[in-house]
Amino acid sequence: MHFTPLGLRRRVIYRLRPWAVERKVDADEPGALTRLDHFLQRNPRYHFALNNCEHVVSFVETGEAQSPQVQGPLVAAVLVALFALLSLSTI
Repeated sequence: MHFTPLGLRRRVIYRLRPWAVERKVDADEPGALTRLDHFLQRNPRYHFALNNCEHVVSFVETGEAQSPQVQGPLVAAVLVALFALLSLSTI
């Protein structure tokens, strides 16, 4: 599965070279299928920072939408903005 601004895409890959399976849902496969169905019924819009492909995979796996790839830069940007605001308020 791949979630882009154009929507959710599902590709069937018969040959996995050079692709590799990163994670398999073993513990809660019925729950994962239920969460995937819930996601597909909502038909959400793509957003690179708030709702990207990592968010979808995380939600299907665990029920919580997270994107570690985005969290670091987002936290850094918030800290820079707070520092800038604090610097301006002391002038």
